[in-house]
Amino acid sequence: RRQPGGYMVLLDGFSKVPYCSTEGRALMSMDVASYRSGTSPRSIAERIEDNNCPLPSDIRPYRTMTYVDTYIKIFYFPSKDALEWIKANYKQYHRHHVISLVSNDRDARKLTNQVMRCYSGKGGAETIRI
Repeated sequence: RRQPGGYMVLLDGFSKVPYCSTEGRALMSMDVASYRSGTSPRSIAERIEDNNCPLPSDIRPYRTMTYVDTYIKIFYFPSKDALEWIKANYKQYHRHHVISLVSNDRDARKLTNQVMRCYSGKGGAETIRI
């Protein structure tokens, strides 16, 4: 069975932080790495074997560490570069997650309008909302 929600829950939580320092973003990346380590197939298999439970046939996550870690790293980008990344990748992320990438910028209103234009009439994210 897959673990579709773990990375999305992390991403959703990170997107709701109104302001975060560079150090805070680095800690978010460490949180994602720690989650990945604890939910890796090997880690899960070791815990299951210790409890004499049968191993599931498939324990790959739907969204990966890279998916969430990339999102965190976009906060380090200058506004112009972040907007270019958003235009190229907006269909992979939910609108409310992407808007939070630009919401603390000094030109937040202008950038938010540009993000909203990406989503208007083009279907929106191709991901499943949990």
